[in-house]
Amino acid sequence: MGSHLEDVRSDLSAIHRIDDIEALPGPRFYALVYRLSAYPGLMQGRQRAQAAKRTAGRPTGPTEMTGRQWLASKPGIVEQISRTPLRRR
Repeated sequence: MGSHLEDVRSDLSAIHRIDDIEALPGPRFYALVYRLSAYPGLMQGRQRAQAAKRTAGRPTGPTEMTGRQWLASKPGIVEQISRTPLRRR
């Protein structure tokens, strides 16, 4: 958090109207800072940027695969299907 102290100071000023963070009791300061990512501000932007960086390059949706690949990823599914009784109308 040390590298983001000015961002925290700015967000606390803008969101909570707290201009003197040094005057806050420690538990109150941390309780407010802990919640800063819930509000639109610098800390929320930094958190979202870090999350985007962590997930960059990962597929976000379903992956395309053949039926053979799907069956290979589900060992035992054919046996389970064969034991399931058919419903008749």
